[in-house]
Amino acid sequence: MLGLGQEEIEKELFRLSRDGSYSILPVIVNDMEKSKKTASKWFHPKTLLDKTYEIGLVIKGVDGTAELIGALLLWLVPASAILSLTKALTRNELANDPHDFTATHIAHLGNELAKGHNLFAILFLATHGLVKVALVIALLQQKLWAYPWALGVLGLFLVYQVYLLIVKPTFGMAFLTVLDIVIIGLVWREWQKVKEEALTQA
Repeated sequence: MLGLGQEEIEKELFRLSRDGSYSILPVIVNDMEKSKKTASKWFHPKTLLDKTYEIGLVIKGVDGTAELIGALLLWLVPASAILSLTKALTRNELANDPHDFTATHIAHLGNELAKGHNLFAILFLATHGLVKVALVIALLQQKLWAYPWALGVLGLFLVYQVYLLIVKPTFGMAFLTVLDIVIIGLVWREWQKVKEEALTQA
C-alpha cells in the first residue's frame, strides 16, 4: 500500500476486512481517529473571553517580536545612529508640540536604546523576545506543556513589572501589568479547558 494516501489506505483495509483478511481493522481505524484528535490544532476563539485571550496573546507576540527587532538593531546599529534617527523622526513634532505623546515616547525609547547599547541589553532583549514569541506560538497551538511554562514566565515578568511600577511608576508599565494579570488568568482558564479535553479524548 506504498504511495497511497490515508483515505485510500482506509478503503483498502475496509475491503480486506470484508474478505476476512484483516480482523485488526477496527483497531487501526481507532488509532487513526485518535491520532487526528490529538494532533496539534490551532486555537479558535468561541466566546468573548476566548477572543480576549487571543488578542492578549497576539499583543504579547507583537511585543516579543519588537524586542527581537530591538536586539537586532542594537547589534547592527551604533548608538550614534540610533540617536540621529530618533532626532530625525521627532524633530518636527517636538518643535510644534514639546509634549507630543508619540514623539516624546519615541525620543525616550531611542535614548534608552542608545544608553543600553551593550551585550547585556542585546542578550536580554533577544532572550526575552524569543521566549515570548515561542510561548505565544505554542499556546496558540494548544500545546499542553506551554501553559505551565507560560504561567511561570508571565509570573516572573509580572513581579519585575510591579517592582518597576513601585520604583518608577508610568502609565505604560501600569497598562502592561494589568494586561499581564488578565492574560495570566486567561491562560490558566484555557489550560484547564485543554486538560479536560485531553482527558476526554484519552
